[in-house]
Amino acid sequence: MLKIFFASLGPMMTMFAYIAIGFFMRKKNLLPENTGMVLSRLETTLLIPAVIFSTMLEYGTAEVYIANFSIILYGGIAIAFGVVFAVILSVFFAKKDKYKKKIYRYALTFANAAHAYPIVPLIMGGDKALFHYCLFLLPTYFATYCYGVPMLIPKENKSKNPIINLLNPTIIALILGFTFSVTGVKTCIPDFAVSVASSLKGCSGPLLMFLTGFIIAGFDFGEILNNKKVYIATILRLFIIPAIIMVILYFLGASKDILGYALFGFGCPLGLFTVVIPASYEKDTRIGSGMAAISCTASMLSLPIMYALLNTVL
Repeated sequence: MLKIFFASLGPMMTMFAYIAIGFFMRKKNLLPENTGMVLSRLETTLLIPAVIFSTMLEYGTAEVYIANFSIILYGGIAIAFGVVFAVILSVFFAKKDKYKKKIYRYALTFANAAHAYPIVPLIMGGDKALFHYCLFLLPTYFATYCYGVPMLIPKENKSKNPIINLLNPTIIALILGFTFSVTGVKTCIPDFAVSVASSLKGCSGPLLMFLTGFIIAGFDFGEILNNKKVYIATILRLFIIPAIIMVILYFLGASKDILGYALFGFGCPLGLFTVVIPASYEKDTRIGSGMAAISCTASMLSLPIMYALLNTVL
């Protein structure tokens, strides 16, 4: 438990530092009020696609996908059940407001799985475990950008043509990254292009956290923390949903390592897209901000507890 706690402490403190900087700069009026919308658009149109493209080039080859197909398959089963659970549960969080329902649905489906990148290699077997964790998450990445992100785009901002809605920068980056990595074309990409994509990938995380702090600073923080539904969603995200998914995978024959990947992939804090995407379309971001702030803090205890339970039971 202590290993997980201390492994997550560093990333958590870094994250809170970026959030604090964004919070401070807005409170002191050091940036214009439309900064949140501008940075959100930058994330969704440039930085997030760069993350996807760079990651696919780094990890993906046809041989890798074939050799580790069982890990990827379990990851696909896990995210399929995650989507089903979220669709059912989101109805109880926002019955009338369809957009709020989608925010809760996204939050209950997708965790910030990257939060566990420094934890997995430390306690599960080094870089090989991290690589397998990334493979387990591949179906989740596809679901995030083919289903999750489009779901958060307001109806009035979508085209009537469903194909155009799918051909957003993140989907294009996903398709190109997968195609280049599987076919081997990635070896023909100039080094400077790969370097640019990698550099942009490094910018995405800090900017996301800065943006969250900037957006939160515009709200009544007491109002965010007094939303009881946010706490319920956090408990579901950190405890209930990952536990159910691990039980399902266990009865389907998953190994202990794969159950560990499922725990971290679905038991990490809520992601920040429920802040970034609504902000880029000037929608209410209070729900997403509240869930991000509370779940990030609570995960410092929930992840060690859940992993300890996994080791105790198995």
